[in-house]
Amino acid sequence: MIHLLVLTFLTQPVYHDEVVAVVGSKAIFLSNVKQGMTEALGSRLPVLCRTSTSMHSMSTLQMSWIETLQMLMQQAALEQAASGRSVSVSSDEVDASLKRLAHQHKKTVRRFLADMAASGFSESRLRRILRLQLLQRKLFSYRTSSLLMGRSQVASYGSWRLQKQGAVASAKVRMKVTGYGTAPEGPVTKTVLPYSVPPRVWDAIRQANPGDHISVKTDIALYEVDILEYHPAPHKDISPLVLQENLMNKRFMELTSKWTKELQKKYPVQVFRQAPPIPYLCQGR
Repeated sequence: MIHLLVLTFLTQPVYHDEVVAVVGSKAIFLSNVKQGMTEALGSRLPVLCRTSTSMHSMSTLQMSWIETLQMLMQQAALEQAASGRSVSVSSDEVDASLKRLAHQHKKTVRRFLADMAASGFSESRLRRILRLQLLQRKLFSYRTSSLLMGRSQVASYGSWRLQKQGAVASAKVRMKVTGYGTAPEGPVTKTVLPYSVPPRVWDAIRQANPGDHISVKTDIALYEVDILEYHPAPHKDISPLVLQENLMNKRFMELTSKWTKELQKKYPVQVFRQAPPIPYLCQGR
């Protein structure tokens, strides 16, 4: 029996805390991934360890390993980017984010956390994710502040993109604008879009024909317009506001993608272990 125990011990792989991945200058250790998986799986981890030879358990552990490692690599990149810009997330900010999330589900924080725990999602895991989201939002805002200052800039960008794609109506006009109490501007010949003139003026342009002259009074100015050309939109069922919102979202995604690539280039990733060492993860389970 003693010889059998010794032989069994010698044939079992011995895992020490090793480097699993490196992101930039930050190493991620096996113990970091194990802690993250414990947070993610909670009470399910011991059950999965007892049945680790089954296909379902092996698949679940593998998926949790991949998700946890990806989250830790993202965290490593964000923390390094934040350290260079003095950007941080406080515990109070995480608490506030948690309260908002619970409120969205129409629950108290205590009830929301209890329901999450019942589904196997620990509070520590949730707080880690919320902290990463807040950190990412702050860093993204910091990075793009010179590119994306507000809705007006995005609307201008959206108008330009839509015009180039021919996805929105446009009109070539000769326009004179006389503000009440100010000197008149123009007349000048230019191309106008649904977002570049007041809605009342655009409606009048849209209903007129090339060669028409229209006068439109708004609350602040008189617009005198000669319609030279009009190019209708191919998608008349889509309102300008919906198109503008779509373009805002598209611009946001473009900037997010660009920023993510910058992070990946600045903090390159090396992964040394693709599969979870189940005996190590299940030690003490």
